[in-house]
Amino acid sequence: MKKHLLLILSSFLFLLLAFNTQAQKATQASTLEAARTDKNPTYEQFNEQCILDKVEYQEDRTVFHFRYKASSYTSIWLYAPEGEHPWFLKDKINDTEYNLIGVYNVRRNNRLTHKKVTGGHVYMSTDSKKEKTYFECEVHFERLPETVTVVDLIEGKDMEAAWNHFNCFDIQVNPLKEKKEEPVIAPIEVTEIIELSELACMYPAPIEFTEIETPTETEETNAPTKEATNTLMEVVKGTNWSVFPTPATNVLNVKQTDAQEAQLTLVNINGQVIWTGRMQGTIKTIDVSELSTGAYFLQHTAAGATTSQKVLIK
Repeated sequence: MKKHLLLILSSFLFLLLAFNTQAQKATQASTLEAARTDKNPTYEQFNEQCILDKVEYQEDRTVFHFRYKASSYTSIWLYAPEGEHPWFLKDKINDTEYNLIGVYNVRRNNRLTHKKVTGGHVYMSTDSKKEKTYFECEVHFERLPETVTVVDLIEGKDMEAAWNHFNCFDIQVNPLKEKKEEPVIAPIEVTEIIELSELACMYPAPIEFTEIETPTETEETNAPTKEATNTLMEVVKGTNWSVFPTPATNVLNVKQTDAQEAQLTLVNINGQVIWTGRMQGTIKTIDVSELSTGAYFLQHTAAGATTSQKVLIK
């Protein structure tokens, strides 16, 4: 009677490897900086009457707080986007222009006169009872890209030099920036664990145990026969990539047989993503000099297929 030992331990080891070969669903979320206001903007005055008080950087807009110091018996026009001479922003460095969204909260000597400029334009005159009249408004544009550093605020196309237009030049801007958060590892779903269990049953593990047979008096002792199987080592050798040296001290080298685009992910034994990167050629070098000593799994995903190999860092 023959007693066959089940390859429980080897199947468990293969299950552990298969668990790590699953692509870790790491997502890197982006968040925007908190809104802020530059209360002392740096810019070049067109004349002493055109004043830029502050610049607001909001989630979806950039707002310029403009003030005009008018003398007695002066009238002004403020234009809506559909008006004759609406404001616009000129980014000379990147050769880009940004159109006006709207002009809001118009004030004369700090008293609100218009919540929004509509109908093409509004016409306003100075306060005859005051020696000086200040007109203030908020000039709204879209949220500027991070790459924008200097803009001109110009009232009307080709009106940069017009003495009776409201311009401010070389405004130093600092748009809100996207902040990258740490990757978050999604939990392995129950259905994935079931699939991994089925996968472990499909591929026998490399550890082999001695088979013992108990001969009877009339039965000859024959060597047990073994069926050909694909061991775990053979599965690894069958992949189209390799990693060396292991153990590694400073760098890991990843080599592909084909020059294809692949996603690489280095995961520690706790399932945390330590490093991610891409390779397109046949060789990729990874700096591991700052990593702690221990065992890791390097995942390789190409053409929708993900495999992993264990690496040691010392």
